[in-house]
Amino acid sequence: MFRRTKKIIVDIEVSNAKIRAAKPDNQSLPMLQDDVSKAIFFNNVNNLDRLNKRTYGTLKGKALEKASKVIHKHGSINTPGIYGSISIKESDFIPSTEGK
Repeated sequence: MFRRTKKIIVDIEVSNAKIRAAKPDNQSLPMLQDDVSKAIFFNNVNNLDRLNKRTYGTLKGKALEKASKVIHKHGSINTPGIYGSISIKESDFIPSTEGK
């Protein structure tokens, strides 16, 4: 029998040359990774609540590999910013015990 793995959306951010993930409470609105789509996303007032209600954490396993590929494709680990959303296994997200 197959075991279903729950998938979640996380936003990928780079800060201080480190990858960080932010899991939005609203899982229905992924942020695409190209610049035009991100500009539209950020200009949509309905997304403000989604951006303010997130749980920050780190990634492990395949999720970290996937995030690294997105960052390498659209920038670099030395370029801070939000790189878009990816879908990952929930078990690959480790919530931070610190604040934002």
